[in-house]
Amino acid sequence: MDLQEWITENPIDSKMLWNSSAHNQLSFMRNVIAPMCNKDGSIQVIASHRSKSINLPVYEITVGTRVRFTVRDNFYNWKVSVEPLGRLTVNFKGLINPDEIIHSCYCEGFPESRVFGPYGQTQIPGNRTEFTVELPNEYKVYVFFWLITRAMGVEQLERDGWRWD
Repeated sequence: MDLQEWITENPIDSKMLWNSSAHNQLSFMRNVIAPMCNKDGSIQVIASHRSKSINLPVYEITVGTRVRFTVRDNFYNWKVSVEPLGRLTVNFKGLINPDEIIHSCYCEGFPESRVFGPYGQTQIPGNRTEFTVELPNEYKVYVFFWLITRAMGVEQLERDGWRWD
């Protein structure tokens, strides 16, 4: 389901204490992160989870056919799973702990099949290329997506009119 459709079908009660934070999260994903990843800024909702008694989305963003991100925020931290088409090498500059294992119970709303091992394990030849990370705030989420999309050449794609050829 498209994020805007999900927002329409899941209104957040204005009396909820975390109402403003929930709306900020939705706007951040729709207006900042999604346009960084794809030309039309599309973002899907694949599931929901609850935090602070508020129904929140589990987002899916794709960068062409090259990578799929699964994302959630529970007002405490962000979880992001990355499924690249091939090996993805990014200098995260200390942004993430490359050896931290994120257990599926902390990825609220994620399908079990979208929770992976740590990034560091993806750099060993023969290992899977998918990984899951935890990020503490939207600033680090922004930098994380910026580093990955730049490593993938999305900046060049923007100049080339988003053609993958």
